[in-house]
Amino acid sequence: MGRRERRQWLRHLAHPVALVAVAAVMLIVLVVTMLPPAPRGLEAPQDEFSAERALVILRGLLAESEPHVAGSPLNREIGDRIENLLRAHGYEPEVQALFHCNPDFGNCATVENIIAVKPGSDGSHAVLLTAHYDSAWAGPGAGDDGAGTAAVLEIARMAAHYGDFRNDLIFLITEGEELGLIGAHAFAAQHPLFGKVSTVINLEARGVTGPSSMFETGDGNRSLIRILSKSLERPAANSIAYEVYKRMPNDTDYSVYRERGVLGLNFAFTGGVALYHSRLDDVAHLDPASVQHHGQNAWSLVQALADRDIGRLKSREDAAYIDVFGRVLWHYPVSIATGVTVLLTVLVLLGIVVAHRREITPVGVFWAILAQVIVVGLLVGGGWLLNWPLGHWVNTNAIEHPNPWVARVSLFALCALAVWIAGKLFAHRISFGAATLVCWATFAALAFWLDFKLPAASFVALFPLAAFFVGMLLDLLRWRSRNGLVLATFFGFCTAAYMALYHFFALDVVLSFSYSHFKAAPLALLLLPLLPAWFGRYFDPIPDWRPALLLGGVVAAAALLHQLMPGFSEERPRGMNLVYRQPAAEGPALVYLESAANKVDPVFADTHDFLTRVMPARYSSENVTPNREQPTIDRPAVELPSLELPGAGLVAVEGRNGAADSGEPLRFSLQAPDACEQLVIAFPHAVEVREARVEGVLAMHGEAGNRLGERPRNLKIAYPGTEPIDIELHLENNKPFSIATTCRQPLPESIRERFEVTWPSDAQPIFSGSRAEIVSEFALAPD
Repeated sequence: MGRRERRQWLRHLAHPVALVAVAAVMLIVLVVTMLPPAPRGLEAPQDEFSAERALVILRGLLAESEPHVAGSPLNREIGDRIENLLRAHGYEPEVQALFHCNPDFGNCATVENIIAVKPGSDGSHAVLLTAHYDSAWAGPGAGDDGAGTAAVLEIARMAAHYGDFRNDLIFLITEGEELGLIGAHAFAAQHPLFGKVSTVINLEARGVTGPSSMFETGDGNRSLIRILSKSLERPAANSIAYEVYKRMPNDTDYSVYRERGVLGLNFAFTGGVALYHSRLDDVAHLDPASVQHHGQNAWSLVQALADRDIGRLKSREDAAYIDVFGRVLWHYPVSIATGVTVLLTVLVLLGIVVAHRREITPVGVFWAILAQVIVVGLLVGGGWLLNWPLGHWVNTNAIEHPNPWVARVSLFALCALAVWIAGKLFAHRISFGAATLVCWATFAALAFWLDFKLPAASFVALFPLAAFFVGMLLDLLRWRSRNGLVLATFFGFCTAAYMALYHFFALDVVLSFSYSHFKAAPLALLLLPLLPAWFGRYFDPIPDWRPALLLGGVVAAAALLHQLMPGFSEERPRGMNLVYRQPAAEGPALVYLESAANKVDPVFADTHDFLTRVMPARYSSENVTPNREQPTIDRPAVELPSLELPGAGLVAVEGRNGAADSGEPLRFSLQAPDACEQLVIAFPHAVEVREARVEGVLAMHGEAGNRLGERPRNLKIAYPGTEPIDIELHLENNKPFSIATTCRQPLPESIRERFEVTWPSDAQPIFSGSRAEIVSEFALAPD
């Protein structure tokens, strides 16, 4: 190929059509590479993780395919099965059995943590591989967290025959994670083995499919991320996910260890969130490929960490990181981000000015800035307008739609529409050089802003800036192309397009299409590097407005089609619970429908004469608090005669003498009926509880709270038994007050027969599940 032909070929790389084609190919590749690896069968070598072997274990553990909450008889049976499997692999499992409370949540239960240890040749430090074996109230918990438990047990089998490690390897399968991380808190607070733990690998799930992503780690993770990048064959990790997760109220067992300064890696698959904590979270709906990725990641890290000096693993700085097509993990220390940004900004902007100094004028720069603002404004503003047809007007899951691609087409067409409008308005006013200068000055400004506000996310702008710089060097120093910054435009666009599309799909984990303006925002990273080529020299003048009208029609048609598509299906059902609510003292009972975002089945509700009504506090299952005069919540409900089920009883009250600061607590005892699965004790908002103890165990205190600083207002005791439960309160004053107790019980058969016979096929119990709740109120009057 001659020099002239080579220049012509290079010039085509920066053609808008070529760039759009590259972005389309990248989209397809990204969707494919986001899939977890193919599951390995029973014939896989014994030292390689096999999803099918893990699923054999899981089918045995969850033979009943029923919910098994911490402390329940079924969970005790599953715990026994786990112990037997560990013994069969040559371990001597220890059961840490105790009544324990986590004061961060005010939750208590009798938990049995199952622990097995493979001693190391040194043994000074330990790697902790952990999952939990209890489920939520509504479902069997095959994804959350049966998959993690089965992976831990399969890895325990593999490790038993693998050979010696330098460090101890602790297998911990906790109980009570779903009720407030109780088992993990008990292990960290009371078990001597925790003192040896230097690194944690935690396996979790929020769904039934998708890649096993590393979504949380600890502070000082630079060295650990370096090991992660070298160890995993199929890494899926992004430091922005960790930054977002830190600002969410969610927790896992690793939260307990992270708060105590222990480094770790938290893995979860998050696809199929409509089945999360639902009746369909069973083995039949669990994706074997996700189990494969889970176990493959964990086993690779066990091998990498168990033979290292993990006592020195913690660094003085964090890393920023992102996986590239699920094959390699790009990472760098956040401490260098600002310096690199300054250097790249100076070199890139200087190179653009040198290459296109004749094209860049103040007027052209002004129009380029205005065009860029309009493009971003049209994208985000159009996304906001699409919130309603794509999210609000359709009765869909709070996060997941069963058929998301129609809505995605609408957003992609919106991108094309924004670029076309900007091209029609400004192409004859803006040169390639001016548009290029403004584009990459914007990326530099974004990189600087992220360096100061969210350092672990600065790669979103920094990597495209670096790619543009590499291409610029080739343009200016090697090719000496007369066509300007062709390779720089191509490299910069490709990297920016990857960042845009990667984060567009990543937002599916936390946002539904009711936030389409946020979902569309990452796509601006793709549009901005496209504008220079679009404005520069390829389509001058831009054709008429008819293509814009066509694109607008595509946006509207896709939005309408999405609106007409069913938001729920049998495979991706709506979450809907049937709740019987009965005040123990007086008043009729209510049966009401409960669902996420109040998305109950309207046909079912109408068939059974459910009417949306305002329920008084004694009927509300959410933060039941006595002494409230105002109603609390609206729900579709029907009134029934009370079945007179027994509630909790107040056995004894021991008053408190003296002033509030005398240090003398208020003591009382409650007794739950035989059928009570969980006892909730709620205090009025006016009562300040400095400290609460249940059976002598600290359950609430003034400094406790979740990761967002929210303090618990209720005490929750799972499977309290029939013996009196002793409660001790340290209060701010001696004023009389009342408490409300809610006793959760199985839904009476008469209620099931009446309502569940016509239960819709696209609805399944979720989270707290269908249940009966018996509310009692008791006055406490300290002396």
